[in-house]
Amino acid sequence: MCRMVGIISRAPVPAAYELLAAPHSLIWLSRNGRRWRSPDGRGPHDDGWGLAWHENGGMRVEKRGQPANTDPDFIRIADGVTTNILIGHVRKASPGMTICDANAHPFCKDDLVLAHNGDVDLPPDPGGADIIDSQRFLHWIADNWDRTESGLLATLQDAMGFRHTSLSFLMSDGHQLYALRQTKLRTEYLDYYSLYVKHTRDKTTIASEPLDDSSGWIPVDNGTLLILGAGKQKRLTL
Repeated sequence: MCRMVGIISRAPVPAAYELLAAPHSLIWLSRNGRRWRSPDGRGPHDDGWGLAWHENGGMRVEKRGQPANTDPDFIRIADGVTTNILIGHVRKASPGMTICDANAHPFCKDDLVLAHNGDVDLPPDPGGADIIDSQRFLHWIADNWDRTESGLLATLQDAMGFRHTSLSFLMSDGHQLYALRQTKLRTEYLDYYSLYVKHTRDKTTIASEPLDDSSGWIPVDNGTLLILGAGKQKRLTL
């Protein structure tokens, strides 16, 4: 269970507002994110943090198994990020899951980086790696997606057959930002596994919760895949 923030823009922009300075920035959500099974309550998501951003033609990833709100590395790194694609994540580990740098999101596989919010019961990784469900989910997508838009939709429709609370994610191939909201139709899941999107002329921001009280934050419907590029958006329904 986690909180996520994503950015895609026409040109590189500083990410400090979304990560540090907004009233409900990612660092604020690490202290006060919506509480699982208690949507009116607030609580910490302090089991790790991670940032992935486009830099020098690829996606750079920095992540730690420490609370973002007390880790000076998070503040230092977040304050220096200027990019056209960003994925940020603060983790609330599922019961029994190990808290460590390796299990912090986002995860990388081939050309993809992914941050996930939910639980999904996947088969063991075919490579034999002992990895958590969110990382297995990325490996499964990378191995089964033909890298077309219709192929991604079909791959995610297949993934809905696995037992899960939520498949919701932010993912990038370094060119586009993919945002999925897909959760089981139970009130507590729909309340917690939310996504909101906001478009301005030069930038699109997507987040688990609105980052501020400004107008323009639009809830993403359950069962929706957004494919976001610089100045464009495609909305597909699972």
